[in-house]
Amino acid sequence: MRPDIMVTAKGITSGYVPLGAVLLREEIASVLTDGEGSFFHGYTYSGHPVGCAVGLANLDLMEQEGLLSQSLAIGDWFRAGLAPASSLPAVGDIRVAGATVGIELVTDQETREPLSPDLALAVADELYDTHGVITRNYAHVLVLSPPLVLTEQETDRATSAIVDVLGRLDAKAGKINPR
Repeated sequence: MRPDIMVTAKGITSGYVPLGAVLLREEIASVLTDGEGSFFHGYTYSGHPVGCAVGLANLDLMEQEGLLSQSLAIGDWFRAGLAPASSLPAVGDIRVAGATVGIELVTDQETREPLSPDLALAVADELYDTHGVITRNYAHVLVLSPPLVLTEQETDRATSAIVDVLGRLDAKAGKINPR
């Protein structure tokens, strides 16, 4: 998938200084810039020199450190480690984009009826309490957004923990079975 328009912010400067951007595909940008008249879009905080300098330095650092390829490698590790979870009854879908992972929790794989947010939160609590793995939930989706310094061994530990807890999840009964 390739977006037409993308809005981004914190990642440009790693959150050190406020900076945002709207990125457009060339075909869309040309409509805005090639016509007669002007496309006025000034804002109070636009183009602040400190924010832009930090953003450029951060983008250089990301390139030098190979953070994009590291993100893709982490995604591959998660994809492989979570493969056994895809057949579990309470897993509707596993989505991986770079190092970001979303695991859709359902009461039934066939209907994809969402797991209750309370039980999804219990899954996150069990992951933390039993394995020390920190996740967050968006309703019935378990989300992992790890740092880019994550190692393959740490990813293996996290995915083993997730497969363990999701394997003990009895969505129909509304509980997580003990170990």
